[in-house]
Amino acid sequence: VSVRTPHFKREIFTGSQITAIEITSETAFDGSDLSRVGHVNDCFLSSPTDVGTYINPGGQWPVSRELEYIGNESKYVAFGGETCGLDARNESARAIAEMQQLHIDYLNLDWHPDVIQRWKDEGKFAEISRNIGYRYQLNSVALPDTARIGGVLNLQIDLENVGFGELFNGRKVEVVLRNNQTAELTTTALSVDPRRWTGGEKQTLTLQLALPETLANGTYTLGLWLPDADSDLRNDVRYAIRFANENVWDPISGVNWLSNSLHLTRETVGVLLEDASSLREIVGNEALLGDFDGDGDNDVADIDALAAAIRAQSNDLRWDLDGDERVSSADQTTWVRVIKYTTAGDATLDGTFDSTDLVQAFQAGRYETGLAAGWAEGDWTGDGLFDSGDLVAAFTAGGYEAEAVEVTVVPEPTSSAFAVTAFAFVCGSVLRRRVRGNIDTAATR
Repeated sequence: VSVRTPHFKREIFTGSQITAIEITSETAFDGSDLSRVGHVNDCFLSSPTDVGTYINPGGQWPVSRELEYIGNESKYVAFGGETCGLDARNESARAIAEMQQLHIDYLNLDWHPDVIQRWKDEGKFAEISRNIGYRYQLNSVALPDTARIGGVLNLQIDLENVGFGELFNGRKVEVVLRNNQTAELTTTALSVDPRRWTGGEKQTLTLQLALPETLANGTYTLGLWLPDADSDLRNDVRYAIRFANENVWDPISGVNWLSNSLHLTRETVGVLLEDASSLREIVGNEALLGDFDGDGDNDVADIDALAAAIRAQSNDLRWDLDGDERVSSADQTTWVRVIKYTTAGDATLDGTFDSTDLVQAFQAGRYETGLAAGWAEGDWTGDGLFDSGDLVAAFTAGGYEAEAVEVTVVPEPTSSAFAVTAFAFVCGSVLRRRVRGNIDTAATR
């Protein structure tokens, strides 16, 4: 349900056009009437008050406050409408800014014809029509090139909602594994809620997946599937969400494929899970692999604790990350390369080894002093010191300011054309794939 003017919604829920009870992140999608009522504007961008849409009740609701109110709520409920005449407010740059602020989900692009023509004349109609509503763009995927069946697959997905709006109806995000030889599909739903992927914002999905022991050795294709929540429409690809990248969407299955070369074997070194009966996300009380302090993140404290355990020659197998039943430097390599998807030298643990890391390490003042150092201070070999050996280890790993590789792609007929840059490097058993795209303003959504 959407209400024509914002003051009417306030009056419905508070009895006053002046007093507001707003949807918040905490109350969004809770099933209450408030959380299910959106906004509609039949004279969007058509006068200083949008032809009476904003009436400033009690002198307390100027247009700026109304826009803030609608913009906060429309992250969680529908907002849209149509224009109804030329005005300074529908100049294309101003229009785009307000569409972004109000997270617009839909707009009648047949009315008003003078406004639509204005946007075409100003060269912005394609951009506007493409970005109305949600529009998910995959920016990068990081995953190992091999993982152990019955063990854990670490996966990091960076994506961005480059559209103005959001999903407001619930649906699942599912990981799909397809056996390249048999075409058998294995799926599991993730805990993430894509309705929270706000327009204009980036999202990072850091996942650990239990790989079922029933999988066959082989090469797999991995993807993300966002089917319709209705069981009758689940397998109808017309209702599945398509990412705005080239060479990702599968029009047959409705899956967005991320990688087609994931090798899964029982012989791969790695920890075996007690419960590997099905493909599933490891969440909740089940510990994050490599998160030794239990704070829900793989960070400097964890790598420093692991390095200390290795130096102490610990026999506690909770430090054994590669599954060889001993605690050694190989476990540090596994933490860095397989769990964190990075390389020696990445002092900040942001996924890249560059000059920022060197500056941080040297500014800590531990180099060749004999003073104790941790990962953030330059100890990348795990011996508790920062010396020339750490620099040798960092630079011989080959990850310093790795250059991007340009990949030419063929545009798909009904999607945006993207100039895609794929950034890939192999670090031990880790493969990181980056896909970056710039929107072609000549394309339509």
